[in-house]
Amino acid sequence: MINRQLLNPASIVVVGGSDDIQKPGGKVLKNLLDGCFAGSLYVVNPKLDEVQGVRSFRDVKDVPETECAILAIAAKYCPAAVEVLATTRFPVVPYYHISNAPVDMPVAWTKFWGNGRVFYNSLGHHDDVFEKSPQAQVLMERGMLWAAQGRQYVLDHGLTTERFEG
Repeated sequence: MINRQLLNPASIVVVGGSDDIQKPGGKVLKNLLDGCFAGSLYVVNPKLDEVQGVRSFRDVKDVPETECAILAIAAKYCPAAVEVLATTRFPVVPYYHISNAPVDMPVAWTKFWGNGRVFYNSLGHHDDVFEKSPQAQVLMERGMLWAAQGRQYVLDHGLTTERFEG
Protein backbone atom coordinates (compact mmCIF):
# COMPACT_ATOMS: atom_id res chain seq x y z
CA MET A 1 0.00 0.00 0.00
CA ILE A 2 1.39 3.40 -0.94
CA ASN A 3 0.74 5.89 1.83
CA ARG A 4 2.11 9.15 3.23
CA GLN A 5 4.74 7.33 5.32
CA LEU A 6 6.19 5.88 2.13
CA LEU A 7 5.85 8.95 -0.13
CA ASN A 8 6.67 11.66 2.42
CA PRO A 9 7.97 10.10 5.64
CA ALA A 10 8.65 12.30 8.65
CA SER A 11 11.55 10.03 9.62
CA ILE A 12 13.77 7.48 7.89
CA VAL A 13 16.32 4.98 9.17
CA VAL A 14 18.93 3.53 6.80
CA VAL A 15 19.82 0.13 8.22
CA GLY A 16 23.31 -0.56 6.92
CA GLY A 17 24.23 3.06 6.26
CA SER A 18 27.88 3.55 5.31
CA ASP A 19 30.49 6.25 4.78
CA ASP A 20 31.41 4.43 1.55
CA ILE A 21 29.07 5.86 -1.11
CA GLN A 22 29.91 2.95 -3.43
CA LYS A 23 27.98 0.65 -1.07
CA PRO A 24 24.16 0.60 -1.25
CA GLY A 25 23.74 1.96 2.29
CA GLY A 26 26.23 4.73 1.61
CA LYS A 27 24.62 5.74 -1.69
CA VAL A 28 21.07 5.75 -0.27
CA LEU A 29 22.16 7.91 2.67
CA LYS A 30 24.07 10.30 0.39
CA ASN A 31 21.01 10.65 -1.85
CA LEU A 32 18.83 11.49 1.16
CA LEU A 33 21.36 14.08 2.37
CA ASP A 34 21.92 15.57 -1.10
CA GLY A 35 18.15 15.70 -1.62
CA CYS A 36 17.85 17.73 1.58
CA PHE A 37 15.52 15.28 3.34
CA ALA A 38 13.84 17.51 5.93
CA GLY A 39 12.70 14.87 8.41
CA SER A 40 14.54 12.96 11.11
CA LEU A 41 17.25 10.77 9.63
CA TYR A 42 18.90 7.86 11.43
CA VAL A 43 21.47 5.23 10.53
CA VAL A 44 22.13 1.77 11.90
CA ASN A 45 25.75 0.69 11.61
CA PRO A 46 27.14 -1.69 14.25
CA LYS A 47 30.66 -0.21 13.99
CA LEU A 48 30.14 3.56 13.88
CA ASP A 49 28.58 6.30 16.01
CA GLU A 50 28.24 8.66 13.05
CA VAL A 51 27.89 8.00 9.33
CA GLN A 52 28.16 10.84 6.79
CA GLY A 53 27.48 13.26 9.65
CA VAL A 54 24.30 11.45 10.76
CA ARG A 55 23.99 9.87 14.20
CA SER A 56 24.36 6.10 13.93
CA PHE A 57 22.91 3.47 16.23
CA ARG A 58 24.67 0.16 16.71
CA ASP A 59 21.42 -1.85 16.90
CA VAL A 60 17.99 -1.37 15.32
CA LYS A 61 16.45 -1.83 18.78
CA ASP A 62 17.91 1.56 19.80
CA VAL A 63 16.45 3.60 16.91
CA PRO A 64 13.63 5.99 17.86
CA GLU A 65 10.21 5.30 16.34
CA THR A 66 10.58 5.80 12.60
CA GLU A 67 8.06 5.94 9.75
CA CYS A 68 10.23 4.45 7.01
CA ALA A 69 13.08 1.94 7.13
CA ILE A 70 15.45 1.30 4.25
CA LEU A 71 17.23 -2.03 4.61
CA ALA A 72 20.62 -1.74 2.89
CA ILE A 73 22.04 -4.93 4.38
CA ALA A 74 22.67 -8.43 3.10
CA ALA A 75 19.43 -10.37 2.53
CA LYS A 76 20.39 -12.99 5.10
CA TYR A 77 20.22 -10.32 7.84
CA CYS A 78 16.90 -8.80 6.71
CA PRO A 79 14.50 -11.20 8.52
CA ALA A 80 16.12 -10.40 11.87
CA ALA A 81 16.03 -6.66 11.17
CA VAL A 82 12.41 -6.78 10.07
CA GLU A 83 11.49 -8.76 13.17
CA VAL A 84 12.94 -6.04 15.38
CA LEU A 85 11.53 -3.17 13.33
CA ALA A 86 8.01 -4.59 13.50
CA THR A 87 7.56 -3.91 17.20
CA THR A 88 5.74 -1.19 19.03
CA ARG A 89 6.15 0.40 22.43
CA PHE A 90 3.09 0.45 24.63
CA PRO A 91 3.14 3.30 27.18
CA VAL A 92 2.22 3.04 30.84
CA VAL A 93 -1.55 2.89 31.16
CA PRO A 94 -3.73 3.55 34.22
CA TYR A 95 -5.21 0.05 34.30
CA TYR A 96 -4.04 -3.56 34.37
CA HIS A 97 -0.48 -3.23 33.21
CA ILE A 98 1.76 -5.77 34.82
CA SER A 99 5.13 -4.08 34.42
CA ASN A 100 4.01 -0.52 35.28
CA ALA A 101 6.49 0.73 32.68
CA PRO A 102 6.56 1.08 28.90
CA VAL A 103 6.64 -2.32 27.19
CA ASP A 104 8.12 -3.23 23.81
CA MET A 105 6.01 -5.88 22.13
CA PRO A 106 6.15 -7.47 18.69
CA VAL A 107 3.37 -6.52 16.31
CA ALA A 108 4.42 -8.93 13.60
CA TRP A 109 7.31 -11.28 13.12
CA THR A 110 8.67 -13.73 10.65
CA LYS A 111 10.69 -16.86 11.17
CA PHE A 112 12.20 -19.56 9.03
CA TRP A 113 11.32 -23.03 10.30
CA GLY A 114 13.04 -25.94 8.59
CA ASN A 115 12.20 -25.51 4.91
CA GLY A 116 9.20 -23.32 5.67
CA ARG A 117 8.36 -19.81 6.75
CA VAL A 118 6.22 -18.53 9.59
CA PHE A 119 4.40 -15.20 9.67
CA TYR A 120 2.83 -14.10 12.95
CA ASN A 121 0.65 -11.04 13.42
CA SER A 122 -0.78 -9.82 16.73
CA LEU A 123 -2.54 -6.68 15.53
CA GLY A 124 -5.75 -5.81 17.24
CA HIS A 125 -8.05 -7.57 19.63
CA HIS A 126 -11.25 -6.78 17.76
CA ASP A 127 -12.75 -8.13 14.56
CA ASP A 128 -12.92 -4.61 13.07
CA VAL A 129 -9.13 -4.11 13.05
CA PHE A 130 -9.04 -4.17 9.22
CA GLU A 131 -11.84 -1.61 8.96
CA LYS A 132 -10.04 0.76 11.32
CA SER A 133 -6.60 0.23 9.79
CA PRO A 134 -6.35 -0.77 6.12
CA GLN A 135 -2.56 -1.04 6.64
CA ALA A 136 -3.20 -3.95 9.00
CA GLN A 137 -4.92 -5.84 6.19
CA VAL A 138 -2.03 -5.10 3.83
CA LEU A 139 0.43 -6.37 6.45
CA MET A 140 -1.60 -9.55 6.89
CA GLU A 141 -1.85 -10.14 3.12
CA ARG A 142 1.85 -9.54 2.53
CA GLY A 143 2.84 -11.72 5.47
CA MET A 144 0.73 -14.61 4.24
CA LEU A 145 2.14 -14.25 0.71
CA TRP A 146 5.69 -14.17 2.09
CA ALA A 147 5.06 -17.34 4.08
CA ALA A 148 3.35 -19.04 1.13
CA GLN A 149 6.33 -18.34 -1.14
CA GLY A 150 8.37 -20.71 1.01
CA ARG A 151 6.84 -23.70 -0.79
CA GLN A 152 7.85 -22.36 -4.20
CA TYR A 153 11.38 -21.74 -2.97
CA VAL A 154 11.59 -25.36 -1.80
CA LEU A 155 10.35 -26.62 -5.18
CA ASP A 156 12.70 -24.32 -7.13
CA HIS A 157 15.72 -25.49 -5.14
CA GLY A 158 14.97 -29.21 -5.10
CA LEU A 159 14.34 -29.38 -1.36
CA THR A 160 11.79 -31.65 0.32
CA THR A 161 8.17 -30.48 0.46
CA GLU A 162 7.03 -32.86 3.20
CA ARG A 163 6.44 -30.01 5.67
CA PHE A 164 3.98 -28.37 3.26
CA GLU A 165 1.84 -31.40 2.53
CA GLY A 166 -1.35 -32.36 4.34
